Amino acid sequence: MDHFPSGASTVAAAFVTVWLARLTKTYVIETEKLRRAAERNAEPLMIGRIEPFGSLYAQYVLTNVGLAPARSVSLRLELASGGVGEWSHRVFEPGRTERFFLPTGNDSDQDRFSTLAAKGERLTARISYDIGVDQNKVETEHVDFKQQVLNWSSAGWHMPDSGRDARAEFAAAHIPGAVFFDIDEISNTQSDLPHMAPPVEKFVA
Repeated sequence: MDHFPSGASTVAAAFVTVWLARLTKTYVIETEKLRRAAERNAEPLMIGRIEPFGSLYAQYVLTNVGLAPARSVSLRLELASGGVGEWSHRVFEPGRTERFFLPTGNDSDQDRFSTLAAKGERLTARISYDIGVDQNKVETEHVDFKQQVLNWSSAGWHMPDSGRDARAEFAAAHIPGAVFFDIDEISNTQSDLPHMAPPVEKFVA
């Protein structure tokens, strides 16, 4: 087998080393450019929604689902009946969630979905936050609790050895108008794995 002369080997090794060093430097530079571009383009995204609390009560939930902190965040919850609640925070980090009781007063029964729907209550939620220098974003959401009651499904499920019965618990207490979504029944029973998505025909039946 032919071999490089020792001098040629040294030159070849040096060439490879320099080439790898340049390649690594280029990779680091380009990666840093991408990182800075991602930081510049990253924005917070505040999402608010109504969720059940303790199965029967309504709460407002606020989450930053974006990639950057939201700053100077303010939330105003206003009920058609006159209740108002306000909250603010300087920095709201990505992935953070806060939960708020509705401004219905000290009577917790007024937070029940059934009570809110019976009163024809409506909620206006106004979220304001900064997404950059001199850039402010305002989101306004309107919630009709009669519609909220009609759209709930309960998909409760417990581990087999827990001793709990999700269907029985649903029968004992649930949001008025909600339906029970049986995860065991509405799944692919032909699969060896639990709770796999069922065929379309079974899901829509």
